[in-house]
Amino acid sequence: VILEEPEAGLHPQAISGVLLALLELLDRGYKVVLSTHSTHVLDFIWGWNVLRSVSGDPCLLLDMLDAPKTHALGEIAKRVAGASTRVYYFERDGEQVATRDISSLDPGAEAVQEWGWGGLAEFSGRVSDVVSAMVQQYEQESGNGVA
Repeated sequence: VILEEPEAGLHPQAISGVLLALLELLDRGYKVVLSTHSTHVLDFIWGWNVLRSVSGDPCLLLDMLDAPKTHALGEIAKRVAGASTRVYYFERDGEQVATRDISSLDPGAEAVQEWGWGGLAEFSGRVSDVVSAMVQQYEQESGNGVA
């Protein structure tokens, strides 16, 4: 199944519903290819990767999606928790398009494409850095800093 940005324009709760539907497709044996620009989706994949790496309770997938822990959903989560996920970033290389595997979605990675989730998290990080610097400057100038 190939899905092109199924979360586009949806409220985060609706995106969680889409992700639950994707888990059901995986449970039915489909391979799913998903194109996205959603940090919500990548947050979920990152959490899923961590869950898999620590052999966490598969029902935590449902917690991530704020989904009800029904017997049926719990069984789906158990069956798909070990499924592999891959994340690729596409970038221009001159006139060509190159792909980079950023599947670990590691915030501590050296490559900006990986820790910045292909550019999707870079913006949030930059805004956070600017706001932090503004607050620090304000606190220093006004004497309202925390000792």
